Amino acid sequence: MGSSENLAQLAMCCGTEFPDAVATVLPLLSKLTRPEGVLWFLKEKDLAEKYPGDTLKLIDGVLDDEPAWGWEELRELLGRISATVPELRDDPRFLRLNALLRRFE
Repeated sequence: MGSSENLAQLAMCCGTEFPDAVATVLPLLSKLTRPEGVLWFLKEKDLAEKYPGDTLKLIDGVLDDEPAWGWEELRELLGRISATVPELRDDPRFLRLNALLRRFE
């Protein structure tokens, strides 16, 4: 596991401090070509419902434009985010991630 994945995991374990943790680690993250660990962990937690905007920021922060794995998890997470806060469908990060899904389906 690389440092970006470790930092993302750390942020996801911060409970109610998740938004602050995302803000702290986001500038330090690099894109992951294998984001499945982060996506799977997010899928198993309720962060997408509790903190949809911050979850979106974290996913966008780690997801490369050519990820090899994690499509089902990404699809589910984007659905949960947009169901919680429909306005996030217009966020540039959401649009980028959704376009990735369409491109690789």
